[in-house]
Amino acid sequence: MSGKRVPQDRELLPLVRIVAPSRRERGLAFDAFARLLLDAAGYSPTKTRLSVTPGGALLDIRAKEKATAHPLLGEGRVPAREVGPEEIRRFFRRFRLERRQAKRLTAWALAPGGFSRAALAWFDRLADPARSDFRLYGPERILHLLTRAGLVHDPLDLDAVVRARCILPLGPRALLYMQGQFLWLQTALVNRRPALLFLLTAEGEPLPRRVAEEIRRLEPSLRDKKPYDILLREKILLQLLSLQPLDAEALAAALKESVPDVLMVLQLLHREGLLSCHQLPRRPRKQNRYALVPKFPVFLDLARQFLTGPQRFTFLASPFASQQIREGLLGHLQMRFSGRLPEHDLPEAVRLASASPAALAYALFEEPAPGTSAPAGAALIAELARRFLRDTEEPGLDAVLAARGIRSTLTRVTVKAAAVQEPYFAAAAESLRTLPKPAGTPTGPGTPLSPEVETALELGAATMHMAEYDHAIAYLERAIKELKDPHWLKTAWNNKGLCHFHKRKYAEAIDCFNEALKHDPMLKQAWFNKAVCLREVGDSTGSIRCAKRALEIDPHYKEPRDLLHRFQQAQAASALPART
Repeated sequence: MSGKRVPQDRELLPLVRIVAPSRRERGLAFDAFARLLLDAAGYSPTKTRLSVTPGGALLDIRAKEKATAHPLLGEGRVPAREVGPEEIRRFFRRFRLERRQAKRLTAWALAPGGFSRAALAWFDRLADPARSDFRLYGPERILHLLTRAGLVHDPLDLDAVVRARCILPLGPRALLYMQGQFLWLQTALVNRRPALLFLLTAEGEPLPRRVAEEIRRLEPSLRDKKPYDILLREKILLQLLSLQPLDAEALAAALKESVPDVLMVLQLLHREGLLSCHQLPRRPRKQNRYALVPKFPVFLDLARQFLTGPQRFTFLASPFASQQIREGLLGHLQMRFSGRLPEHDLPEAVRLASASPAALAYALFEEPAPGTSAPAGAALIAELARRFLRDTEEPGLDAVLAARGIRSTLTRVTVKAAAVQEPYFAAAAESLRTLPKPAGTPTGPGTPLSPEVETALELGAATMHMAEYDHAIAYLERAIKELKDPHWLKTAWNNKGLCHFHKRKYAEAIDCFNEALKHDPMLKQAWFNKAVCLREVGDSTGSIRCAKRALEIDPHYKEPRDLLHRFQQAQAASALPART
């Protein structure tokens, strides 16, 4: 489905073009362009002289390096053709003459349109000692300088950006400089020739069709190419995510676009292999009905476009995404994570990825940084979980959770509880489950816990915070059976007691707090919790005694002090004489 590139090396090298309505304006734009390049390279221009002729613009440059004040001699050309060997040879002779007077002089030969093969061959054979200070700035070197300065998207990474928005075979690409801005112009092949064009910003974001029309009007070499409306393409795909086949007329009405423009994009999407077309006999083409091809590779192509953009939640909540995730995600992740994730963890990875655009983008496309190993096992699940947690802060996640049958309110409450406990959480139907912490993460005082016991403890605490007390008690009992360390046992018993307290089972709660105090008689929270339970069952004497014990351990403990104050107020009120 992803078309191959044409095998013409020079055609595919990105060119740099100066675009303007007239020769004079093109020359002035070239002057501004050269000043920008000099600044990016650390030079300050001291003098420039522009000459504009029918053959193009010639720019004579004098500059100084900002750090050292070393002089620079530059000559830039924007002819209608590549710069040839005669121009380079003439400029090199001039450079050698001036270098006799300024030994630290360097030179730039600036040609956004590129140098001819003959010019490059002459420079390669040059053996003069001054050659090392004579630099040819063609498109590749210009692009490297602009990328290093952060002025344009890295051309090496631009393919992924372009592929996310068009999977037709790609043709030549160019970087345009127009009205003080950089734009990427990309052509696409139809019948093996570059017949389409679309524009992106310097950062790789799509531009409206009207900008492409303006560029096409100013550049004679683009007159035979049709603008491909990438923004309209995105709108049409979003409409078709509903799985309802639509024709050009219905889409045009919904999008408030012209029928011919919509029909052209539909036909190109069909050529890209993303849409199926149902032709009605003896009806005009605008009434042909189009639908997304229900195949997982098509889902992957759309995921590349939408999962990291503003429509990521709309895409993931759509019927098309839900269908493809249900039918193909498990098998795809089995192949992608083969050897990195045990079979029993795959369903968890699918649940996380299916409910979070960030987690799904990571699961489908992200590769480890060079020199680092890809995460595996629990670390991989934890990485997916971290991305899921970030998405819970976005309001758009509600639609995705609803599409997956996950209660969004409960999920958000659970995530808040998880934030208190600091584990990593993963989506699992109507709740979240904790995952083992990364290797080397301290678990607190006492003996290190096994992942299973730590998971049970964290789940007990988190589900207690979300008022799921029966589940919390079950998790805590599971942990208590395996625990030996008093540090962890006192925590588990105290939390279990709190769960029973909230269920109004005060006798069971008191038993749990007594167990916690067996493991740590100085646990002030257990003394206070027991005091509250004793007050609820009417044992004021026992409650006061436990509250005082908590204060003996920590004189600054506010809650037992407040409890004792309330007892004192109640006693004072009861001592007042009754009214007659």
